[in-house]
Amino acid sequence: MTTRIHQHVPKSDINPRSPLAMLRAFHSDSDLRQEGASGAGPVRRTVKVLVVDDESSILRVVKRTLERASTMLGVDFQITIIGDPTTVMALLSNQPADLLITDTLMPGLMGYELAKQARAAHPELKIIAMTATHARSDYESGTLDAFIEKPFTPEVFINTVKTTLGI
Repeated sequence: MTTRIHQHVPKSDINPRSPLAMLRAFHSDSDLRQEGASGAGPVRRTVKVLVVDDESSILRVVKRTLERASTMLGVDFQITIIGDPTTVMALLSNQPADLLITDTLMPGLMGYELAKQARAAHPELKIIAMTATHARSDYESGTLDAFIEKPFTPEVFINTVKTTLGI
């Protein structure tokens, strides 16, 4: 199985004690072995994922979580991570994605606005927002397919991805 990673992360001084510090516990990788430990067999499908967050530590944790869940889910994740939300729409027009995972509070372009633009241009795109605040109104309006409140565990994150993609 191949997982391709493309990074578009600007260098910045990121606080290593981000709101997703709980996800760092995932480094033990025992959390996701339950279903995938017996072998998932051949890869069922490729899923192009675009992850957007202005904190590089969160991008790394989300990328690693998706990589580790790949075998369990039987999916070849092609992951592109982006630290600048203002570049996402141009990237989506050149590299269509199946799933957009975005933070909601970012400089330059808020995640909800990004989700609205992405939904308008790519109605088939699945969108998950990661937020420390409640996103229920955007979720209920149909802009988002799902939202996940920070901090969250790897299990909750992967279950959200799994449900959103219908895996």
